Amino acid sequence: MAFAISTFSFSCNKEQKQEQPTTNVQQEQFVDKEKQLKDKEELLRIKEENLNAREQAIFKKEQELGLRPDSTGTTADTKDSTKIKEKEKKEKKIEKELNKRLGNPTETVSTYIEYLQRAITDPGKYDDNIKKANELWQNDRLKLLQSSYKNTDKITVINEPTAISNKDNKATVRVKIKKTDKDNRETSMTVTYNLVADKNGNWKIKNNVIEK
Repeated sequence: MAFAISTFSFSCNKEQKQEQPTTNVQQEQFVDKEKQLKDKEELLRIKEENLNAREQAIFKKEQELGLRPDSTGTTADTKDSTKIKEKEKKEKKIEKELNKRLGNPTETVSTYIEYLQRAITDPGKYDDNIKKANELWQNDRLKLLQSSYKNTDKITVINEPTAISNKDNKATVRVKIKKTDKDNRETSMTVTYNLVADKNGNWKIKNNVIEK
């Protein structure tokens, strides 16, 4: 009897040791996704700064050319304009590097789903994450997204997003997910996203088709 108990204990310990690598892999994947989201958020921040810098540069140029009533055309204005242009060049370089690494349709769909998952798992930041998900659409769908996932308890990715086609500025990405509602009703579906890219290579979701 003592031998049987010892064997069972050894078996349990062995199973526990075997489970540890899987947990570590899951943690590493979560960290990688968190880093990708932070990189994308940084890209959006840089683009917003670029826009503000361009507006300031145009304003300064108009002052130098006397196109504004309060124009003085001073040397200080010229220096400020030069600094803005230098900053803009530097930010454009950073933006290109980030676009090269993150600017593809598969990553856009993956990020979109991650924002939805974040919204569901953190009710306190539901609206914030839904807004970020909405920004990845070509046209505004905020109200639809807010109502569509209010009763969702969990989104599980069964098959990772895969590019079906990618040519010029159009792409099609397919992903299989399982949606679990708060009443424990589960729905498995294959979602096909059609995306378009602007001249800077930024992908936006144009529409999607759901197959259950």
